[in-house]
Amino acid sequence: MTSMPPPQAPDDEHDAWLREALRHAPDADAAPPAALSALILREAQIKLRRPAPAPARSVWTRLWIWSARPAVGAGLASVMLAGVIAGMWWDRPMHENSPRAATEPVRAEAPAPQREATATAAAPATPEASTRMSAADRPAESQPGSAVPDPATATAPDRVGPSRPRATDALSKAARTLDTMAPAAPPAPMVTPSAAPPFAASGDAAAGRAAAAAPAPRAAGELRQRASPATAEQAFSDLRITLAADPAAWSWQRGDGPAQPIGDALNAWLADIDTLAAGRWSAGAGSAADAAWRPLQLMHRGQVVHRLGFDGALLRWDSAGAAGRAWQAPIEDAQADRLRRALERFAP
Repeated sequence: MTSMPPPQAPDDEHDAWLREALRHAPDADAAPPAALSALILREAQIKLRRPAPAPARSVWTRLWIWSARPAVGAGLASVMLAGVIAGMWWDRPMHENSPRAATEPVRAEAPAPQREATATAAAPATPEASTRMSAADRPAESQPGSAVPDPATATAPDRVGPSRPRATDALSKAARTLDTMAPAAPPAPMVTPSAAPPFAASGDAAAGRAAAAAPAPRAAGELRQRASPATAEQAFSDLRITLAADPAAWSWQRGDGPAQPIGDALNAWLADIDTLAAGRWSAGAGSAADAAWRPLQLMHRGQVVHRLGFDGALLRWDSAGAAGRAWQAPIEDAQADRLRRALERFAP
């Protein structure tokens, strides 16, 4: 068996046989079309060309790309945060940051109040006091010691001379002394409240009697509201909700039969009554005296609380609660017969 020569060794014999085989092949003279060769050559030349340079970007585009870098964005955010903090820290009025004057100008002392001058004029004046008062009543411009200093010369306190006249202080003290010596004004007379007219008490008594007599109409209105159809409908709806919420505490009984638990048949029967008697409830006259009236008794923990039954075509509902209410509602004959038959089926 002839072994295969290594790949690096020349294989002239094998190449010769291959060339001969290709020369004797049926399609040895077949050549590709000239158009195909030209197309392949053109595509190869296009691949070897250098790519065209990209168009230059504008300054704003380069700036936008530069600002989109994470490092640049973090730096801009830090600068903005620092600016906000600095603005909040230095958010003060402009007058607080403005330089203040070193000293304020010295102001002249104001003359005595007007009320002191009035009290002095009302008191008996002596010749000496009259002289002082005339001096005090002079205008401020005529007194040498009360002149207002020039702002140009009063910017510093050391420019005010220590030998300023003290006439204003003396006049103020004299006016205060005369005000103290003046007699006090008499107190105002006390106003005594006038006695109430005699008819006021009688009016109050009449109002009290009217208020005492008011509960009677109010009680009558409450009774009418209690017996209104809307109140009866609400009470019947509350009864159905109570039975559905706590059926274990309730039971029903008819005649001398045993107590039965609340079931679906009773709830359906009560739902039919609630639908048919809506808007027809009125105040009843109490329990029926007919012995044939066998009501359905609803008991709460063994105690009879409600009685429901038909007295002819009249549906009666007696409540044995604290109010002792009784209602009745007329039902059509066909519907009343249907409700009676349903009651006889589950409560014979």
